[in-house]
Amino acid sequence: GNTDWTVSKHLNAAAPVILKDVICRNLVWRVGRVEATVRKVTLATTHALLRAGSVPPQTLYACAAELVPLLCSQLDDNEASMRHMASLSISVVFDRLKGAFGPQAVSEMYPMLVKRFDDSNDDVRQCCIRAMGTFMSASLPGAFSGTSLDYTLDQLFVHLDDSNEKIQDACHEAIMVAARLPGSPGAGACSSCGELVTKKARDQRGSHRSPGRCDAILKELR
Repeated sequence: GNTDWTVSKHLNAAAPVILKDVICRNLVWRVGRVEATVRKVTLATTHALLRAGSVPPQTLYACAAELVPLLCSQLDDNEASMRHMASLSISVVFDRLKGAFGPQAVSEMYPMLVKRFDDSNDDVRQCCIRAMGTFMSASLPGAFSGTSLDYTLDQLFVHLDDSNEKIQDACHEAIMVAARLPGSPGAGACSSCGELVTKKARDQRGSHRSPGRCDAILKELR
């Protein structure tokens, strides 16, 4: 596939069968070492297929209701490589299905991503924070609002003060995505997402070890 891209048309044609009858079936958690190995190979295949752009958006959209929850369930796996592959795959799905996620999808999935901000593996943490930014930009206008937006921003600002600079960068990017979201955030006196981010940056500035990141966000918003 890497040297002869004519394979793409065949993958496009077979994508519905591959996703529904192979990938979704084998991503379901089952007890046992053999089943765990099958699930790991399936997840690696999923990431390769999605990353290569071999799945047409209409096919991905048709399978999203089944595929996305299965991918999110892998974020709780005991093995860091599984969680990492899952977060990478989810990011691709979010990026390719912009405008496909409404309030219900947001309420169901944002807690799973936020939970991984505290993952024991920094690669997983960074990828899930970036995935959150992609998820916010892929959601319908107003879908990220109220509690989902407020809590997500609170957690992003906590990890904006992380000792790992890559985590700080990922949080900064996700926060700026949130600041540009359309519609009312539904958070008190703030009438826009930009105002909500500005308020949180000012509130958190004094509690961070260094105010530099909050200052950079405030400067960018001005």
